[in-house]
Amino acid sequence: MIIRLLSIASILVISLNVQGQFSVLFVDDTDDNFENAERFFESIEDAGYSPVYYDAVEEGDSPTVQYMAEFDLVVWHTAGDGAGLYFWNGDDSDNEDLMGYLDGGGKLWVVGLDFLFDRYGSAPVTFGPGDFAYDYLGLESHDAQAQADDGGIGAPSVVPDENSPVPDLDTLTWEFETLWWVDGVTPREDVAPVFRMAGEDYPLNDAICGTYRVGQGYITLAYYFDMSVTETDDMRLENVIATMAFLEGISLSNSDTESPAFDVQIYPNPNRGSFNLELDLPQTTSLAARLTDAQGRQIKHLFSRQQVTGGKSVFQFDSGLQLSPGLYFVQIISDRHAKGFPVVIE
Repeated sequence: MIIRLLSIASILVISLNVQGQFSVLFVDDTDDNFENAERFFESIEDAGYSPVYYDAVEEGDSPTVQYMAEFDLVVWHTAGDGAGLYFWNGDDSDNEDLMGYLDGGGKLWVVGLDFLFDRYGSAPVTFGPGDFAYDYLGLESHDAQAQADDGGIGAPSVVPDENSPVPDLDTLTWEFETLWWVDGVTPREDVAPVFRMAGEDYPLNDAICGTYRVGQGYITLAYYFDMSVTETDDMRLENVIATMAFLEGISLSNSDTESPAFDVQIYPNPNRGSFNLELDLPQTTSLAARLTDAQGRQIKHLFSRQQVTGGKSVFQFDSGLQLSPGLYFVQIISDRHAKGFPVVIE
C-alpha cells in the first residue's frame, strides 16, 4: 500500500528533525575492575547524549521490559567476565525481558565480549530457530574467537565492512598490541555485516565481527568486541558518534515527529535510479548522503560529508546501477543525526 501511494506522487516532501530528544538506556553488564563500561558510557555522553546508567551487576537483575520500553535505544555493554551476564538473566538462559522489549519494537546495540561465549560456549556453534542468536541477532553460526582460535595472536584491528549500513565508521586498533576474544560470526542472508577482523597474514582476517539486523519491528546492532579499549579516546568517540547517529536516524525515520529543521524533496519519485535531491537549509550545514536498501544496507554513496550552503541546493544523481524495483532510502547524515527518506525504484 505504501508503494502504491508513493507511485502516484511526483514529489515526496518529508521534513528532517534534528532537534528531537533521543532517550538512551545504558546497561553495564560487567563484573570487573577495569572500568571499561564506564569509559564507554562516557563516550556516549561526550557524543552529545544523556544516557541513563543501569548497573545490572549491582542490581542483580536485568532491566524489565517495561523499563526498557521507556527508551528509544538500549545500549548493552558486556566485558570479559565469561559467565553470569544479565544479558542472559545471570543464569545462561534466554532473557525474556530483553526478548519482550525487542518484540515490542525495541532498538538494541549490544557491544562487548563474551556474550556469545556465556550462553553458547566455545566456537564453533551453529544456531537455528529458537536460539536468541539466530532469532534476534540473525546469526547462522559463531565461528571463532580471536586468541582462542588464531594461534594465540588476538585481532590486530577491526575494519568497517565495505557495505556497512553504518556510515562514517573507521578502523579500530587497541590500547594493547592485539585484542583477545573478538567473536567471528556468520550472519543470515538478511543481516548486514558491519565490522570485520583485519591484519596482514592474520588467520581470522575478514571474519565478520559486527552485524546489523532489521527484525519484525525491531533492530539489533551487535559489535562482537569491546569498543572501550580502543587505542585512543578520540578513536572510540568518533566511532560512537557514527554509530549513535545511525541508530538515532533509524529512530527518527520511524517516528511521526513533525518539527522540521530543514526540508528535503526527492523528485521524480518513483524513478528508475536517477533523481534530484533538493535541500532547503536554514544555514550552512555539514552533510553526507547515501542510498540504502530497505534493510539499511548501503547501495551507493551519493556524496561524502561536505559543507552544504544555506538556502536551496539541488543535487542530481544517477545511481548507474541496475536496481530491482522496490523501496529504497536516501539517508541524510549530519554531524550527529541521520534520517532516511523513501525512494521508489520502478
